[in-house]
Amino acid sequence: MEKLYVTNNEAKVIDNIRSKDDTRLTLQYLHITKDFIEVTDGRALIRIKKNHALEVGVYEIKAQTKVNKVDCELILEKTDVSYPNTDKVFPNYDKEQLTNIYLNKKDQQSMTKAIIKLFQLTENAYNIELLSALYPLKLTWTAFKVDKDKPIYMESENYKYLLMPFNLG
Repeated sequence: MEKLYVTNNEAKVIDNIRSKDDTRLTLQYLHITKDFIEVTDGRALIRIKKNHALEVGVYEIKAQTKVNKVDCELILEKTDVSYPNTDKVFPNYDKEQLTNIYLNKKDQQSMTKAIIKLFQLTENAYNIELLSALYPLKLTWTAFKVDKDKPIYMESENYKYLLMPFNLG
């Protein structure tokens, strides 16, 4: 077993984003790379920049314990599960900034405004529930230009986020 320390808010986001679907077991795990902790449900993907001493690989979360007001301890077990190649879905974006989005759970309209703004700028529809998964981080996100029917790419401090669009038709 290995220990990984994250903030309580990061632990909430990890839990919000990783798959709960029993038919997609691979996506219930954490993917630890040299520079990031990655988690996805297949529709959203977050990379959390984190210094850690863990071996690169895929880990099952065995337990999660709040250590104090800020920190959380994840007890992990390394698996031999194959994780999707996330570098394929994190292409080199042209970095043309579209807009800044502040996600504030206390202001429910902020989420609606964000979804409408993203639709106006990209002509893509995005799932409000998957965008609200980022609420616990309480950050302003910068959204970057994407092509039609492509995931929206957003960054904030030590985080990178991709959110797949869905078809309105």
